[in-house]
Amino acid sequence: MKFYAIREKGTNKFLPYRWNRKRGGDSRDEPTEIAEGVMPRPFLTLPSAQRALSNWVQGVWSDHHSGPNMHGEYDYYVEPKPMPHRKWENMEIVVINYRVGK
Repeated sequence: MKFYAIREKGTNKFLPYRWNRKRGGDSRDEPTEIAEGVMPRPFLTLPSAQRALSNWVQGVWSDHHSGPNMHGEYDYYVEPKPMPHRKWENMEIVVINYRVGK
């Protein structure tokens, strides 16, 4: 089965798949060596991998809440905190093939 993954160029470090999603979104992840119990985050399509990489390069995303204001309305927005070490030219999208069985 063919998937796409995001890899740091020239290394064996991928954006990882997280089994525990309690600590926030994928924008907090950094490229990680693949080892026992760690696998690349799989994307089913190239466009989904491209969108994830675009969001990741922009920085760590967080949401902000405020309110109610004098009209009883709440404000909610999300924005990235830039991470200067994240660069497009350091990352690539690669095809990975998963095989099940012997």
